[in-house]
Amino acid sequence: MTQVEAAERINGKDGALMVRIPAGEFLMGTTDDDDMDYRTEFRKEKPQHVVYLDAFYIDVYQVTNAKYEKFMEATGQSPPREWDNPDFNAPNQPVVGVNWHDAAAYAEWTEKRLPTEAEWEKAARGSLVNKRYPWGDKSPNGTQCNFKDRDIDTNTLYHPNVNDGYQYTAPVGSYPPNGFGLYDMAGNVFEWCVDDRINYAKSQYRDPKGSTTGKARTVRGGDFLGPIFHCRVTRRGGCLVHIKSSNIGFRCVASIK
Repeated sequence: MTQVEAAERINGKDGALMVRIPAGEFLMGTTDDDDMDYRTEFRKEKPQHVVYLDAFYIDVYQVTNAKYEKFMEATGQSPPREWDNPDFNAPNQPVVGVNWHDAAAYAEWTEKRLPTEAEWEKAARGSLVNKRYPWGDKSPNGTQCNFKDRDIDTNTLYHPNVNDGYQYTAPVGSYPPNGFGLYDMAGNVFEWCVDDRINYAKSQYRDPKGSTTGKARTVRGGDFLGPIFHCRVTRRGGCLVHIKSSNIGFRCVASIK
């Protein structure tokens, strides 16, 4: 039996398939050996440190437009910024144009929550240790995730020799899952976390959590507009809580009581 087959799966209140991430330690952050060509970009990912997390459930897929529409119908929530944009509004594309408050409201409606940054990274690693991406160290070639490839009209930090098949967001689950059976933990859209980035040198060992009261929160995972190094499991992005962007979505987690 594979690790994915052995994982416990449940359906959330919104019907989303979820996987149980086991309790235990993992290595969070990056090492000096993984600096690639962007040393200044990786400073906030250090020092690498051991973190212990209690078990939790996490959505297998990013929240889709179809699921978010049910939330709007049930609560009267306003549509996201890109709701009428045909490049982003297919039912099985990840919902985008939602700020942190929108994502948190959806999570509360489903009786779930947004992941901490530590929970997100452990889930993204898929039990791999010291690997750059959810699948290992091999750089994406267009078959593993959706990032800034030759379809993006730009001349900075993009990859003209790669074709991932999509100019904008891909339908969720378009690429292979990681070791926990989770899809799109690299690329497609960044994902909101519940907390802001914490200084790793001061991070606690068990269930660390950054500030939840400031003007910004962590976003993780990389996106269709970003270069390869944004897709690394240790990449730490940040965004103001009121921003509604076409490259930020989310998925939810649930605590195990």
